[in-house]
Amino acid sequence: MKILIVDDERSARLILGSMLRTVPDVELVEASTLEEARRALAADPIDLVLVDLRLGPGAANRDGLTLLQEIRALDTGERRIAALVVSAFTEGEEIVQAMRYADDYIFKHKLCEEMVLPIVERMREHHRLEREVRSLRARMATEAPTVLVGSSAAMEGLRYVIGRAALHSERPGLGTGPAGARRGWGPPSNSRAPTRTSRCST
Repeated sequence: MKILIVDDERSARLILGSMLRTVPDVELVEASTLEEARRALAADPIDLVLVDLRLGPGAANRDGLTLLQEIRALDTGERRIAALVVSAFTEGEEIVQAMRYADDYIFKHKLCEEMVLPIVERMREHHRLEREVRSLRARMATEAPTVLVGSSAAMEGLRYVIGRAALHSERPGLGTGPAGARRGWGPPSNSRAPTRTSRCST
């Protein structure tokens, strides 16, 4: 998991870095400005961003909020970068604006391992599950199914019909019909011939 720490204060980056290095399989990247953060996001696939809302000396600076908006613009159906705000701002309006784009918010004056690590671990687990889902989808897109799932009478009937067809031909078979449709095939114990509302070509 690759984590980007974005804070204009070096001391804050050092504290967060020392905490996050205790998490297994984590690679850290640091940035002190909005431009550095943009370059880091463009250079490597970042999984989690920890960002302060103020990234400069000016009191009105909200480059961290700009970064959050840009991160959300990078979201796709297959991939999403998690974002955690670590900021000294405690005003309600600031928090509301940040949480439109972030996944969680931590006050800097409450910064400690007990606060940060559980949140990061939760996001890390979510990232792992997303990666597994992407891998399974890729496998399903490239591999032909080898097992018929289900034990209902309809599924037993389907296995029976496929088995009968396979006895008479070595050519591939194709069953067509909408997903989840009832095929009308009876179980093998049924004495009458199965009713085929779907086609099996051999």
